[in-house]
Formats: sequence, structure tokens, C-alpha cells
Amino acid sequence: MPFFATLFSGRTFRCRAVVIAAALLVVTSSCGPATPVTPPADPAPTLRTSTSPRHAGATPSARVVGASEASGGAERGTSSRWVSGSAEIQDFGDDAGKMVDLDVPGFGPAVVAVPVGGAAPAPVVVAAHANWDRPGWSCAWWRASFPRALILCPRGVLRPEAQSPEDPRFTYRDDEVLEREVDAGLAALRARWGLRVARGAMTWVSLSRGSYLGGFIAGRRPTDFPRLILVEGGQDPWTLAHAKAFAVGGGQNVLFVCGQAACRTESRLAASRLRHVGADARVVFVPGMGHGLNADARPIVAQQLAWLRHGSEVPEPHE
Repeated sequence: MPFFATLFSGRTFRCRAVVIAAALLVVTSSCGPATPVTPPADPAPTLRTSTSPRHAGATPSARVVGASEASGGAERGTSSRWVSGSAEIQDFGDDAGKMVDLDVPGFGPAVVAVPVGGAAPAPVVVAAHANWDRPGWSCAWWRASFPRALILCPRGVLRPEAQSPEDPRFTYRDDEVLEREVDAGLAALRARWGLRVARGAMTWVSLSRGSYLGGFIAGRRPTDFPRLILVEGGQDPWTLAHAKAFAVGGGQNVLFVCGQAACRTESRLAASRLRHVGADARVVFVPGMGHGLNADARPIVAQQLAWLRHGSEVPEPHE
């Protein structure tokens, strides 16, 4: 009998069909696509912000936004854990979503804006305030721009003219003292929150005197502060030599934010020097802002954050 006739005849065909079907079932079960595992979503934090009363005419508020309010009603006092490599990391617990005081050895206490949390160590932003200002005001303004960052706001020293304990005002002596205060604050930050604090490059944001001094610090430490937002100040440090040291050392992007014509003119010159030596820089103008930070600056700064962080192709604003 021919081969195919034998293969497909009677009982022999039925038995072999069962064997072939079973084999196909095994192959299909072994090689089929696995069911995808979707990691739990990290809810985006909702943080309350306030504008500095120095610039908006509001009354200073010492109210701290609690974790339950900041997260839309989540239970306070809880903490979650996750594993990063071989190290277990704990989230910010009761500190999440708040602005808290941080003891800094050798200096006044810093204010820290704490994020709600996330599945990766929080990046660090250093926010330096203006002369005759307060660290809490600085933290309150910047936390909306960097909701997932730990924002360290160094206090500086008390102005001798600020005699009222109900209305203390602070300044920074010089760039070297501020640099030491920032380093001490970063050490305290890591001592308190450990592996929740990201290592590596940070972002410097500042207003007026904080910008002036921050330009000098970043030029000396471009690997620590490769990205800066300098509001109403910070143009003077950028000589060609200083700009070159910043660029060659790894400095990347500098955003100048101005509310006065003189700031805009001087910042354009500083930005051209930075671009000339290989860094990138932009100048944005906020009409009516003057020498300060107000709500009008927030959307203008927000439009440039992708460029600041990643060098993305965000159009430069036309004034």
C-alpha cells in the first residue's frame, strides 16, 4: 500500500492524529507569548504652592501641607518600600508633600520641600533666595516647577536690620560661605533620607543675590550644577574665562529669567559668552515682574524646563 494511503487509513490515522495534536499543544503552550506584568502606577503628586509674600503682597504663611492633603486624601503615616539593586529604599513617610526644617551643622536650619514619593531616588534642586528674603518663600515658589525633587533651600544669615522675630529676613555673606552651607545641607539631606536622595548632578535655581552667588559656585562646580535657572541676577560672573570653565567642566544649560530691562540686556551678553564656549543659554523676559518672582513667571519658566533638563528642542521664546 502506498505510504500516504497507510498514513491516513482507519485506526492508524486516528491514533497518529491524536499524537500530532498533543505535540502541537505542547509546542503552543511552551512558545506562546507571556502575559505582560504591568508595574503599579506612581500617582502624580499634587502639591500646594504659594507665591512669596515679598513679591505678591500676601501674608506669610507657616502652614505646612500635610501628606493626606498633598496626595488627595491618602492616609498619613504610611510608608512603602521598594528594592533598588540590593538595597531597600523607604519613601518619605510622614514628610511626603511637606516643607520641613532640616538642621544643618554649623549653619541655620534649611527648609526642604519634600516630594510625595516615587519609584526612584528623588533628584536634588538647590534653591537660593534673594537678599532680605526667607528660605521658605523660595521653596514654596519652586516646588511647583520640580514636584518630584527634593528642594534644598539654604537659610543664610539673619539681616541685622531685621529686628522683629515675627518677620525675620535673611541674606548670604558671599559665594564661598554659601557653598559651604550648601555642602553641609546636602550632607544633612543624605543623612536624613539616605538612599531616597539621588546622587550626581543637581539643578541650581535662585533669585537675585542667590543667582549672583550661584553663578560663581556653578562655574567652579559644573559637574555638580550643570543646569541653572538664574532669576533677576547671575549675569556678572560669566566672564569668558568663567563661562569656559563651566562648559569644559560639564556645564550644560543656563536659563536667565528677567523682569527688568537692565537684567535682560546684561543676561543676553552672558548667554552669548556661554554659547560661544560650548554651553547653552537662554534669556526669557517676564513683562511686569520687576525684581522678584511672581505668578506670571511660572508658565514662562515651565515652557523651558524640558530644554533645561534634556536639551530638548523647545523653541526659544520671542520677546
